[in-house]
Amino acid sequence: MDKNILVYIQRKGERVEPVSLELLGKAEKLSKETGFRVYAACFGETAEKTVGLLSGYPVEKLFVYEGKEACLDVNMVADVAADLCRRIKPDIVLIGATRHGRNLAPCIAARLRTGLTADCTELHIDREGALVQVRPAFEEKKLAYIQTCTRPQMATVRPGVMEIPKRNLDGISKPVVEKIETIQGGLTQKGYEILKQEPVRRVNTVNITEEKLLVVAGEGITEREDIEVLECFAGSMGGTIACSRKLVERGWFTVERQVGLSGNVSNAELMITVGVSGSVQFQAGIHKVKHLIAINTDPDAPVMALADEGILLDLHLFIQRLRKGLEMKPIDRYQVQA
Repeated sequence: MDKNILVYIQRKGERVEPVSLELLGKAEKLSKETGFRVYAACFGETAEKTVGLLSGYPVEKLFVYEGKEACLDVNMVADVAADLCRRIKPDIVLIGATRHGRNLAPCIAARLRTGLTADCTELHIDREGALVQVRPAFEEKKLAYIQTCTRPQMATVRPGVMEIPKRNLDGISKPVVEKIETIQGGLTQKGYEILKQEPVRRVNTVNITEEKLLVVAGEGITEREDIEVLECFAGSMGGTIACSRKLVERGWFTVERQVGLSGNVSNAELMITVGVSGSVQFQAGIHKVKHLIAINTDPDAPVMALADEGILLDLHLFIQRLRKGLEMKPIDRYQVQA
């Protein structure tokens, strides 16, 4: 098998997750430095339909596994992915750091007994041809440059930090498809029992990375009822609500709504923060925001120095004014943890 870079393709409904396309673009750049081929893998019932979605993007071969069991358990997906890696022996494996990717990557790495660098923001090849994996460390104050001595070299990459390559619409070529029919040893021999599972209901799920207008609630919001006001405020402008890490820790939001180092990178045209202090972890998620308005009671909060417009205002007064000014119509609730 030729030396290659393997990108794990994640789908969301009828489209490919943007971070997977970003990784194909990065893999193409790395391949020009190494001479490696760019391969991809997609697992699940509709995996083969991904071929058309990848047409025109820089991928030579797509490995697909359409077993239903691959949709049910991350360990089953890890079994298939690890078995594929043993067969095609990729030098580099790249996975988007979505919730699914963050769960899957360490499971694959453990099976392959290799290293893994999580939440990378940059990747490049050094003079010896090894992958240099760059990620923030020490509360974003330093950058760590990491190399893996084992193979494959595995990394997860944050969504939104790399560019999606331009799709070549002239003489569109589709990747060669290779189906994975079974894996060595078989899933059933590993003690798995496939059960019928009801789909998890996800209420008003969004991709924070792609939202153009965000209202971000921070630690300064102390009443859970005030979140509904901010949500309605965001909706009145055609935007959506997000949060800082503290509100995820309180259980008011899931990490899908979090902006920051351990959450998501925002590409918003406009972000309005309410009661967000602006820690270095939060700053890691807003460097691509076009225009930032910060509302806070503390003039020395780090976010105020970063904002295009900083507004010193009592947060309770601000919420009261919003509550009076907004027509509080029933809306779909964002998903919160029990």
